[in-house]
Amino acid sequence: MKNALLLVLLCIFCFTSASAQTPAANASVKGILLDSAKKEALPYVTVLLREPGKDQPLKSTFSTDNGSFEFTGLALGTYEILLTSVGFKNKTIAVPELTSTHPTANLGKIFIVSSANHLKEVQVTADKLLIVQDIDKLTYNVEADPENQTMTALDMLRKVPMLTVDAEDNIQLNGSSSYRILVNGKNSSLFVRNPKDVFKSMPANSIKSIEVITNPPAKYEAEGVGGIINIITHKKGLNGYNGSINGGVGHPQTASASGYLTAKHNKFGISSYYGNQFYNNPTNRSYSLRREPSAAQLEQIGTSNNEGHFQYFSTELSFEPDSLNLITANYSFNRSQGEGISMLNVERLSGSHVLEQAYTRLNSNNFNWSGSDLGLDYQHTFKRNKEQLLTLSYRLNQSGDGNLAGIDNEAIFNYTSIFSTTDNVGKSKEQTIQADYVHPIKKQTLEFGIKTILRDNSSDYYYRIRQEQGEYLEVPELSNSFEYSQDIYAAYTSVSLRKDKWGLKLGARLEETRVAANFETSRSRASLKIWPRSKFRTHSASSGQASGTSTRISTSSILPTSAMATLTCSLPPTMCLH
Repeated sequence: MKNALLLVLLCIFCFTSASAQTPAANASVKGILLDSAKKEALPYVTVLLREPGKDQPLKSTFSTDNGSFEFTGLALGTYEILLTSVGFKNKTIAVPELTSTHPTANLGKIFIVSSANHLKEVQVTADKLLIVQDIDKLTYNVEADPENQTMTALDMLRKVPMLTVDAEDNIQLNGSSSYRILVNGKNSSLFVRNPKDVFKSMPANSIKSIEVITNPPAKYEAEGVGGIINIITHKKGLNGYNGSINGGVGHPQTASASGYLTAKHNKFGISSYYGNQFYNNPTNRSYSLRREPSAAQLEQIGTSNNEGHFQYFSTELSFEPDSLNLITANYSFNRSQGEGISMLNVERLSGSHVLEQAYTRLNSNNFNWSGSDLGLDYQHTFKRNKEQLLTLSYRLNQSGDGNLAGIDNEAIFNYTSIFSTTDNVGKSKEQTIQADYVHPIKKQTLEFGIKTILRDNSSDYYYRIRQEQGEYLEVPELSNSFEYSQDIYAAYTSVSLRKDKWGLKLGARLEETRVAANFETSRSRASLKIWPRSKFRTHSASSGQASGTSTRISTSSILPTSAMATLTCSLPPTMCLH
C-alpha cells in the first residue's frame, strides 16, 4: 500500500514538474524587411522560423506590403529566421532568446542585399519560396509551409495574400465574393455549394499550391467573375505511399474527420481523400418590439436551430506508359443534407394595450444536395522540349438538390390559419470537352486552345395548401417547371513574352453562347443566341418578355472586346508594374 501511494505521489510530482517546465506558447517575433539599396519595403519575402543549427523550419510566413512580418504563439526559447526572396541573397538572423520576462523579440528594420547575378541563370538550393509572383497570378506554395501537416485547407487560405476568411469562415478574394474555385484548372462540384465546408474538412497536405488569379487569361470562360482560386493537388510522386488522418471537434457541436492517401508503383498512381463533417447549431432566440405613433405595438418572439451533415470523396488514377505520355482519370462525389426549424409568436396590441391579433408561425425545412464529377485527361510531352505540351480532356459534372419546406401559420386570436408546403427539386448536367497546346519559343510561350461546354438545367417548384380534409392541394399559379440549356463554344490563344525583368502577356478569345429556356407551366418556349461573346467585361443586358403570366427570360452579355493585354514584370517582384 505504501509503495502504491509513493508511486502515485511520484507521478504527481513528475507531472507537476513537467508542466512547470513547459514553456508558454505566447511569445512572438516580428520585424520589417527593407531593400538595402533603395531603403524600400520588400513584400512577399519568405520568412522561415527554425531552431538554431536545424534545417527543418517550425513556421513560415511572408512579409506584407509594408515589409513587416510577425510570428505569434511561440514557445519560449531560442530561434533564428531565414529570409529568402528571388533577386536577393539569403540571410539568416539570430533571434534574441525569448524568456518569460522578454517574450517578444522586435528585430526592427532588416536590410536585405540584392544578388548581383539575379538576372542570370542560377541554381536554387535554398528552401522553396512561399510566395511566387507571375505575370497574371500569385502562387502560395502550400507544400513549402511547415504547418501544412497540422492545418486544414481553410486555415491555409487565411495565409494566402488577397484572400480573407472571416469569423464565419466566409471566403473573399480582394474583398469580393464573386470568384470561381477550380481544382487543377477545372470546375469541380465540390466547391459549387459550400466551399468553406469542403476546405474545413480537407487536410492542407493534400494540396500542392494555391493560385490566386485576379486577371483571368483568355483560357478561362468570359463569365464576369472577379477572380479565380485554383487549387493544385499533388500529381506525381516517388514509388511508395503516404497518407494522413485528421479529426477535429468544435463548439458549438461541430465534428469533422478526413483522410488522405496517395500511392505510386512504377507506372501506376492513385490519390484519394475523404471528408466528413457534422454540425448542430444551438437554439437561437430573438425578440422584436415595434411601437407605432398611435401607441399600438407589434411583438415578435422567435426561436430557431438547424443541423446538417456534409461528406465528400475524391480519387484520381494515373497511368504513365512512358516519360512523354500521361493518362489520368478522376472521380469525386459529395453530398450535403440538413434540416432546420424556426418558431415565431406574433402579437399585435392596440393603443390601449388590447390584443387585436395573435398567431404562431412554424417554419420547417429539409434540404439535400449531391454532386459528382467524372473526368479523363491525356497529356503528351514532346521530345525536343519538355515544356511543349498537348492536353486533351473530358469532364462530366452532375448535381441535384431538393428542398422541402413547411410553413404553418396557426391562429391564436383573430387570425385565419394557413398551412402550406413548398417542394423545389433541381438538376444540372455539364459536359466539357477541351484541347490545349503549349508551344515554347526560346523564353517565350505560345498557347492555343478550343473548348466546348454543354449545360442542361431543370427546376420543378410546387406550392401546396392544406385543405379542411387534411389533404394538400397544389396551387398552379404559384407552381412552375423550368428547363434551361446553355452551350458555349470557344477558341482562344495567348502569348507570353519575357525580356530580362519585364513580361508581356497578350490574349484573345472568341466565344459563342447559345441559350434556350422552356417554361412548361405557362406553355411558353424561348431561345436566344449570343454572338460574339468575348473576354472579361460583364454588362447586364435587357430582358425579353415571353408569352404567359409572369414568364421572363434574361441573359447577361459581354461587349465585343476580343483582345486583352497585360504589361507587367516577373523579376524582381518589387519592381513590377501593377
